[in-house]
Amino acid sequence: MLLSAVFAMAAGHGGTIVIREQIKGGPQAARAAMPFTGDLSGRPGGFTLRGGRALTFRRPAGATWTVVQGPVPNYKIASVSCTSITGKSAALTDNGTLSVALMTGDTVTCTFVTHWVPPVGNLTIEEITEGGKGSFSYIVEPHDDPTEVTATTTQAGVPAEARPERNLALLAGELYSVQQLSPHSARSRWSLVGAECNGRRLKLNVYDLRLVNGKNTVCAFTNRFSGRRPASRSRRRRACSTGGSRCRTTRIRHSRTAGCRPSLLHRAPAQGSRSNCGHRRCSC
Repeated sequence: MLLSAVFAMAAGHGGTIVIREQIKGGPQAARAAMPFTGDLSGRPGGFTLRGGRALTFRRPAGATWTVVQGPVPNYKIASVSCTSITGKSAALTDNGTLSVALMTGDTVTCTFVTHWVPPVGNLTIEEITEGGKGSFSYIVEPHDDPTEVTATTTQAGVPAEARPERNLALLAGELYSVQQLSPHSARSRWSLVGAECNGRRLKLNVYDLRLVNGKNTVCAFTNRFSGRRPASRSRRRRACSTGGSRCRTTRIRHSRTAGCRPSLLHRAPAQGSRSNCGHRRCSC
C-alpha cells in the first residue's frame, strides 16, 4: 500500500523520497508497525509503517531530510538501503539517522529491514493496538501463585512488551494459563482481533501452555479500538471470584468484560483450609 504526504514547494524545484519497511519474523508480523521520527514527515508525532508498506514524501530539493526508525522491544534494524533514480541525490546513515540530500527531479527510495530478535527468558507477552493506544493487563498463573503484567502501547500498530518483563522471564518450566484481561479504561470499546502463542492462533483470550526452561514462548494479542462508551450516571460493579478445592481461576471472557479491569487481591488461606485463595474484583 502506498500512502502520500504533500509539502509546499515551488513548482519544478522538488523531489520525492519514499520510505519502505520490511519486517522479518516475529509474532503477528503482518500487524506490527515500526515508528519513525525526523523532519521528513512534517508531523510532530512522526509516522508508523507496517511491514511491506511505504510512505511517499514530495519535498523541496536542495535540502537534507532526516528520518529515524525508533526502537521497539525485540526488534532490531538489520539494514537500511537507498536507491536514487538520477543518481544525483545522496543518502547517508549515521548512528541510526538516515539523511537524504535531495536533488531536483530525483526520486530516492529507502528501505528499512527490521528483524525479530527472540527475547531471553521463558515467556514474552506482546500487545498491538489498532485505531488507538491503550493499556492491557494479563494474568499468568499456576493456580496457586498468579502473576499480573501490563502492556501499554504508545502508538497504534507499534508492538509493546508486557512489563515487568522480569516477572515472565523467570517463570519456571511448567504448565501455565495466560489470560488477557479487559482494557484499563472503562470508557473505551476494544475488540480482540488477533491472538497467538508461538505461532498458534487462539480462539479465546485464555491459553494454556507448557513453558520449557531455556526456550522462549511468545504470546501476542491484537486489540482494535472501536470508540468510546457514553458516560453513565450510575456505576455498576461486578464481582469475580475463585474458589473450590483446586482454587481454579474463573475464566473471564473478553466479550463479557469490556470496560472492566479486574485487579488481583491476595488473601491468606483460612487455617486448615486450602480452598480460600483470594478473589478478583471488577468495577465498571
